[in-house]
Amino acid sequence: MLGYLTVVGIIPLVVATFVFGNYTLYERTLPHYQWWQRYVIIAIIFFVQEYTIITLSYNATGAVYFHYVIPLLAYNLHMTYYGDFMAILTPVVINTYLVLQGQTEFIPSLWIGLVVYFVISKIGMIIFQKSILHRMVSGILLINIMLPFTYGVLSQWGDSIYFMSYIFNPSEFISLCCGTMVLLLAYYNFFLREELENINEYNLVYRQSRYDELTGLGNYRSMLDYAEKEFSASTTGVVCVVDMDHFKRVNDQWGHESGNRALKIFADYLLTSWHQVFEGEARVFRYGGEEFCILVKDIDDSEFDKVIQKIRYYQYQFMQLPIYIQRDHMLSLTFSVGVARWHKGDDLKSAFERADEALYVAKNSGRSQVRVYSDIVGKIKNDNIERKAE
Repeated sequence: MLGYLTVVGIIPLVVATFVFGNYTLYERTLPHYQWWQRYVIIAIIFFVQEYTIITLSYNATGAVYFHYVIPLLAYNLHMTYYGDFMAILTPVVINTYLVLQGQTEFIPSLWIGLVVYFVISKIGMIIFQKSILHRMVSGILLINIMLPFTYGVLSQWGDSIYFMSYIFNPSEFISLCCGTMVLLLAYYNFFLREELENINEYNLVYRQSRYDELTGLGNYRSMLDYAEKEFSASTTGVVCVVDMDHFKRVNDQWGHESGNRALKIFADYLLTSWHQVFEGEARVFRYGGEEFCILVKDIDDSEFDKVIQKIRYYQYQFMQLPIYIQRDHMLSLTFSVGVARWHKGDDLKSAFERADEALYVAKNSGRSQVRVYSDIVGKIKNDNIERKAE
């Protein structure tokens, strides 16, 4: 009875407690030490923890439930080097314990089992790589259930150690499964719940820093990240800078709440129409108040003129779109567009500046227009001279 309670309850709870302590250690203590000191601390702490669990299991059941130590490693698998370092220490700890007990000498199958552990755990991480929760739970389940049977095969090599009676025993298998479930529940309450809350909070903060709350579009920071990731030195594309015409009048006449509603409608229209223009390849960003930027990659010169025609078509369609900013009040809005090619070897700053220059010309030529930088270089230069003269 004591052995059953040890396998099902005591060892899983002890392991979960160690994991919670490790969390505090890694988050608050280790960063204050040099890298080699961290590994010394980890080695000492892990040796004590694993030796304790081995002693518990061996004294209560007469067998070393080695696999119950693995969750201490599974927790560290997303900290790759720490987890692997602790895995290498595991055979050393078990050999040390058994030698001190006078049970055996060097055990080759422990080191073979170490290879098995790496293979199983890495497969689990690859299959369940969506989140820390998936990785840890998969690691615990795969190793706690599969590793004992793997060692059952290895035990046939004549080692004097055994980890369970490897003749299939339903009661032992059930107790192992029950102990694993207790471990998972304790694991979740001690660590994963807090960790998941931290992850969710981080994701929220990350989204707020990268996306515009009103429109749901990426902001300026998101635009920089996207350009750096998707546009290489060999990429060609299109940059469109879009600005709503006379938008200040909407805010002044109808209030900022109505202005926000108009902005949301406009953002949704840009997202829908530009995806149709560029067959779903466009990314729309809001980088200012009523200012938007669209980045599209892999548009060559042969497609460019057709793209400009489509932009003008959707610009005209928006002019005909009734926008109800209040129940009984409707207005029509227009927007201006500056377009520039993204040449091979270009960067966002230079391409954006060219498109912004084209937008400046469009705004000063009567608004509700589409201007292409390559078509108006001379005009832009003259405008620049006039602005400097002013």
